[in-house]
Amino acid sequence: MTLPERGAYLTLILYLYCNNGKCKLDIPVLSQFCNKNAKAFEKIWQNISKKFQTRKGVIKHKRVTPVPAFSCAGKHRCGQKN
Repeated sequence: MTLPERGAYLTLILYLYCNNGKCKLDIPVLSQFCNKNAKAFEKIWQNISKKFQTRKGVIKHKRVTPVPAFSCAGKHRCGQKN
């Protein structure tokens, strides 16, 4: 895994933790989270997508569980503006 792939992978894992373990498979939005243009992220996604579970346009990861309600991250969603 290259450094950009690792960075995108970890960014998506953290995003999933903040969003109850799932998010939409929306390349333009995910590329913004990873600070890449859509074309560059598409190449990265081809290599890291097999590490995620994708079903009906939703991304999940087997090691990411929904955040308990009492935690700080459970009180707000990552990427949302206040």
